[in-house]
Amino acid sequence: MMHVNYSMLFDADNTSAANRSQYAANQTDVDDLGRDSLYIIVPMTICYILIFITGIIGNVSTCIVIFYNKYMHTATNFYLFSLAISDLVLLLSALPKEVYELWFR
Repeated sequence: MMHVNYSMLFDADNTSAANRSQYAANQTDVDDLGRDSLYIIVPMTICYILIFITGIIGNVSTCIVIFYNKYMHTATNFYLFSLAISDLVLLLSALPKEVYELWFR
């Protein structure tokens, strides 16, 4: 039967060199104000902007095509129209707030 010393598992003073280096690496990802560093914030912002632009263009074009083509007025296309509108509302209301919180925590 193997005996496990559980007190060492939960002992705060028992930190190995790997744990200390991991802690130090994590500390460099955050600046003095508690924000992530720029090499995390900038790529995330670029991804959010690309998602925002492609989402706006794609959903607006879907709405325009379905609205102006009478032969596309089917139940399925009205459902797609509704999904495009809800996606636009989500993009316009949530994504700018997410970018703001990314930069100003």
